[in-house]
This record gives sequence, structure tokens and C-alpha cells, in this order.
Amino acid sequence: MNLRILDSGTRSEVIVRPRPGSLFRMCLRLPERGPAGADGLRVLLVADAIRRVLEEIYGIQVQTAAAIETASNSWERALDALWIPPPIRAASIDDAAQLLGGPADAVLESGHESSPRGQWSCALHLPLRLWIGPVLTDLGHGTPDFVAALTDDGHDPLALRLALLRERYDQPLPLTRTRLDRADVVLDRWRRLVAEWADHPSAPMPAHVVERAYVALDEHLDIGALVEILQDLADDATVRPGAKFETFVHFDRILALELVRYLAHPHA
Repeated sequence: MNLRILDSGTRSEVIVRPRPGSLFRMCLRLPERGPAGADGLRVLLVADAIRRVLEEIYGIQVQTAAAIETASNSWERALDALWIPPPIRAASIDDAAQLLGGPADAVLESGHESSPRGQWSCALHLPLRLWIGPVLTDLGHGTPDFVAALTDDGHDPLALRLALLRERYDQPLPLTRTRLDRADVVLDRWRRLVAEWADHPSAPMPAHVVERAYVALDEHLDIGALVEILQDLADDATVRPGAKFETFVHFDRILALELVRYLAHPHA
């Protein structure tokens, strides 16, 4: 398997051929205004998805640094709520690369036109550049804590994570109240099903489903396609419940939606 990603600067496809046990370094350039806002969080979330794919599927260690001078309490709370490990903080993108102990393999930033791009330092050795599509939303507009604004009414923060993963990373992502509500329903249903399937004998993951899922991840990190594949699997009566359980738990290592939550804490 090889991870294929479109370089936003050259518009050419880059094939990442990671070696097991190697180190992959990512630098993040967050929006100057509101790093805990929707666009900044999507950059962090895409970086987390890349990290999980490289570590869980390819066996590669990933280090991440972000160009952010200070981290507010709302920023740290947002990362914790969305299950995003906090990156190393640096004053600038060049400092971030130095803190990683070597040149960055990839630099991620918001593709929104308000995001500063500037010139790339020679210290970065022209890494893979990913411009993350903007989040198109009026929800939580102007608030310092985007996650809190969208979850204070009872929405699970991981439903917001699911909603932010539904489009490919380089595409604009519309986020409406309807989409967030739908993600909340899907997440609750999946957790209920996983708890039900856990009572059945274990069975091997269906090979055709796993292959489709890996192809989706290999081709431009299409997490949205992975979600659709799991949606289809949940409703596939030809696959044994134990196999569904193993598949959902396996890919939750990438999605990080805590799909086994209802095993320990049954939901009424």
C-alpha cells in the first residue's frame, strides 16, 4: 500500500512510501485569527487523521508541530473534546520544523483565502503541502470556542469530529445544524450496533470491505469514503455481526469516535 496525496502547491500527486519504523514530520500553519475556530480545528483534525493512518496502518511514528505562539484554554479544551493529541507548539513554521528535529515531510494549512501562506523556508526543503478546505458554516461564528458553541446543547463532541471528517480534506466542508444532528444520530446508532455485535462470536473482517476501506484511505486520505463504506457494512445482512464488530473497532483506530463506548456504559 502507498498513500497518494495531491500536493496543493504543485497540483501533482505525491506517493508517500513510508518505511515501517521510520519517522514522518508534520508542521501545521493555523489561521492567525481563531486557531480554535472551525478552519483551524479542521487543519488539526486532518493532521490527526494522517497521523492515525500512518501509525495504525503503516507502522510509522509521526511527530506534529503547530505554529501557534500561545494556546488558550479553549484551544486545549477543543483538542481534548475532539480526541486530537496536542501538537508541539512553536512560534513560527520554521521554528516548528526545528523542534521536530529535522525537515518537515508535510506542511498543512487552511486553504481559506484569509490564511497567510508566504514563502517557504529552505529549512523546510519544499515538503508536501496540503491546503485544507475551509469549513463553510455560520454555527459558532465569532465565538472563541467553536467546539463548546456547537456542543453546549447536548451534541457529542465526537459527532462534530465525524461531521468534520465527512468531506475529503482538500474540499470545502459545509457544516449546518442538520449535518451536525445527522452525525449525532449516526454516531449513536453505530455505538448501539457495536454493543449489540459484541455479544456475537468473533469473526474475521470481510476482506472485500477492508480492501475498499484501505483503497479509500490510500487515495487522498478519503475518510468520507471510509464512513460511507462503514454505513453500507452496518446494513449488510450478509456479513456476520461478529465480523462487523471487528471491522468497526479496527477502523475506529482511524476515526477515533469511541465506538465501543456503550460496551462499558450502556445508553438508554
